[in-house]
Amino acid sequence: MRVMLLNDTASVPHIGCQAVSDAHARLLGAAGHIVLKRYFLGELRRFAIPDEEAAIQAVLREEALRSEIEACDVVMVNGEGTLHHGAGTECFAMLGAAQRLGRATLIVNAVFEAHKGWQDVLSRLDDFCVRDASSLECARQLGLRARLQPDSILAAQFDEPKFVDLRDQIVVTDWHPARDDDVGATLRTILGAVEGAVYFPMLHGIHAHLWRGALAAWSEAGCIITARHHGVYLAVAAGRPFVALPSNTKKIEGLFQAAGVNIPLCITTGEVEAALGYAYENIGEYEKLTAYLGSFLPLQTFSALGPGADATSPQEEIGRLQDQLRGKTRSEAPSFWGLGNGSPAGLRPLG
Repeated sequence: MRVMLLNDTASVPHIGCQAVSDAHARLLGAAGHIVLKRYFLGELRRFAIPDEEAAIQAVLREEALRSEIEACDVVMVNGEGTLHHGAGTECFAMLGAAQRLGRATLIVNAVFEAHKGWQDVLSRLDDFCVRDASSLECARQLGLRARLQPDSILAAQFDEPKFVDLRDQIVVTDWHPARDDDVGATLRTILGAVEGAVYFPMLHGIHAHLWRGALAAWSEAGCIITARHHGVYLAVAAGRPFVALPSNTKKIEGLFQAAGVNIPLCITTGEVEAALGYAYENIGEYEKLTAYLGSFLPLQTFSALGPGADATSPQEEIGRLQDQLRGKTRSEAPSFWGLGNGSPAGLRPLG
């Protein structure tokens, strides 16, 4: 099938964003589908209009955009970090317009939380994949048909060697800026107080170029402390025990709930220090999470599309992604070389 993919995150130098975009290209290419058009994160915000009908009509009035939709068989949204607390209305507007033009519509890889409105558009979706139990519950409470598939990062290719030496270190990642006052404060304290703790941000300009080597580096670490959803996934893939702190939605809690694991979620410094001991003493809970995620492989994120004959290989789609991304990466923006707000700036020298 010919696909239009919305909210592609490859423009953001976050390990998870890069990996999810890579995974989607690989999965679609392997299934024989071609992404004719990608809209990257933030490119469609002009359609974030509160009135639903007005937003859909605004999309349909743009002749060039309408022609792009008509050239595709399906319009899909990468719901990563977007469809919660009233955000993502531009994506719903695009889906509504596509439905009126007779195109199939999908939402994949979604966090879905504190949602209002767009019931008609959501009820007409051909498929709706959410990543965690909390999102699934939100969808079902609204009477929507949804199914659970873990985060698409599981299909990404981390195939490059390590670019930093983290052997036996306690890796502390960054956090969502919305949690700077509590989670951020705790992680800054941990970095200054715990011997062997080193800072490794998930969101950093360098990751537009080196993200594929992150798994090799993390595989040698002693333990991971992360407040990033994709940090949890990367720790699992690396086979390392971890301590989790909350993000801006319930996506981490929802993952643990779906997997049925007893892994604590921490906020205070004392909770983190206690959880470090728990992580080493309760490896079985982490192995249970690993087994849960592994039970979904190979991912069926795009199974609703069936097989296609438009692409010949994953490599073809990866090449197309790179061509469409050209000139749109944010990796050089100063805001992506450290978090600000008193946070550690950039990667510390390691080795």
